[in-house]
Amino acid sequence: MHGERFQTKFETEIARELRQREIDAERKLWFHLRQGNKTGPKIRRQHPLYSFIVDFYCHAARLVLEIDGTSHENEERVAKDVARDAYLAVHGIEVIRMKPAVADDGIVEFVAWFRDQCHERSIMIAEHLKPES
Repeated sequence: MHGERFQTKFETEIARELRQREIDAERKLWFHLRQGNKTGPKIRRQHPLYSFIVDFYCHAARLVLEIDGTSHENEERVAKDVARDAYLAVHGIEVIRMKPAVADDGIVEFVAWFRDQCHERSIMIAEHLKPES
């Protein structure tokens, strides 16, 4: 199992392949999310994180956004998602799960909300990591 910032060539290739096969909702969200990468906390897509590849990740906020399509509806997949979220939580990473419909009506508002979450969490994390005087 690999750390948060280290990824193997295999994981890089899988992430690259997933970016090529992303669902429509992920494509729409990425179009809007990447617009803020110049001014706000950077968001990555299909990012290797420990032994997983997450849909969207903001390192500064330690925040993941997962878009759960129909493949996430069976019991086995739900159990895997719960275990994965718990593993990431132990490492201080919060996971937000949304349905693909979030990329339809209200996408601009959702992206603004998610970016606000990234900004607020990144400030909180930075404050927590500051050395005490």
